[in-house]
Amino acid sequence: MRYSLLSRFQGGLLGGFLGETLIDSSSKREGTIASEIGIDSIEPWLASSTLSAEDWEQIGDRLSAALEGKTPTNSGELAVAALPILFFFHDDLGLLKEQLQHLVNIWQLSAQTLEDVLIWAYAIALALREKLDPDRLLPQILVRYRSAQTPLIDQLEQVRTWLEQGTSLRQAIAQISRDGKPNPIALALYCFARTPEDFRLCLMQAIRTGKQASLVAALTGALAGAHNSFSGIPIDWRVAVGKHPTGQKLTREATCLFAAWSGAYKLEGLDTLKSAAVTSPLVMQPRSSVKIISQGEYSFLDPLFNVDSKVIKK
Repeated sequence: MRYSLLSRFQGGLLGGFLGETLIDSSSKREGTIASEIGIDSIEPWLASSTLSAEDWEQIGDRLSAALEGKTPTNSGELAVAALPILFFFHDDLGLLKEQLQHLVNIWQLSAQTLEDVLIWAYAIALALREKLDPDRLLPQILVRYRSAQTPLIDQLEQVRTWLEQGTSLRQAIAQISRDGKPNPIALALYCFARTPEDFRLCLMQAIRTGKQASLVAALTGALAGAHNSFSGIPIDWRVAVGKHPTGQKLTREATCLFAAWSGAYKLEGLDTLKSAAVTSPLVMQPRSSVKIISQGEYSFLDPLFNVDSKVIKK
């Protein structure tokens, strides 16, 4: 286990917040789309362990207000708004799809938009489960979603080619813009995959991607933060987050969200989580002499785990 899952939760959610903050640093608002909507979705979730249709309507109204009365026009906006939900369901994309369907229904978004967000959720899940190999990330996505009916797949094919050829950021943006409106998810994956082990460089590239830089930076920060963990965020940025009211609140909420995911029934006294060994299934190395249910692999596609009866021994 390279980093604790708690640190990855905090790094990913705060990474998204930092990405938007770098773009909106001149704004007088204390919060941004990712932080405001993320906190809005975390709080009712922690209270009832689910989000009702009414909760999703409130989240939708708040996001529309943050977008100045507009509804999301692309999957990047939905992916940013739903970051906490993507993290909570990183080990079960079937349940995640059910949750996101509420927001899709509220705005009457296309099935293509939902597919794009699930592709992004898969990348997040790989990072949280320590199965993200930056050199294989794009091929993994393209193999898994080769039959997806979305233009994002074509853009990701371009991204893979750029990475193989060492195409510069300026050239990549110019080319993808000529071919149509670039998907911020594709640009975020490109910015991350160029320098995956350097959180700062990932975001510095993302904020130079043009008109959708706020979305690209938020998405890039979320994936880079999940991959490199909270400790991978530069210390000066961590200090800045610790002084920011929204950053402080989001740090607490990220810890509570992780605690809820790990099965805690009381969210008080969470300091013990800092030393607890809690990870996604199959991240820890199993002992050969002990066979337990959790050592059986499961499918992302199925809501329930399929456990081989041979795994359980008397």
